[in-house]
Amino acid sequence: MSLITNRTSENATVKIDYSQCNHCGLCVNVCKDLTLIIKDEKVIINSEPLFGCIGCGQCVAICPNDAISLNGRTLTMEEFIHHQKSRELIIKAYTRFYFHAEV
Repeated sequence: MSLITNRTSENATVKIDYSQCNHCGLCVNVCKDLTLIIKDEKVIINSEPLFGCIGCGQCVAICPNDAISLNGRTLTMEEFIHHQKSRELIIKAYTRFYFHAEV
């Protein structure tokens, strides 16, 4: 099932580069659709998500290792620049919240 948004009429596709992924689970914490889940202590792509990935990009933004990519989502240059500037702040905030540690 696809949840239609103003950006797309079909699901985005999530890809995990397991050579980069450290299975920290930050992406799972921000995925509202349950497209990303942890199974056997490993981040995986859920074969039965709630609605299907809408390509919000939160998992890409939070990943500290650039291990996640999305297909089916188009970023404007302004969104890309904002993503790059925000990423460090987002990672610090989640690290503080989930791990009670400073980065």
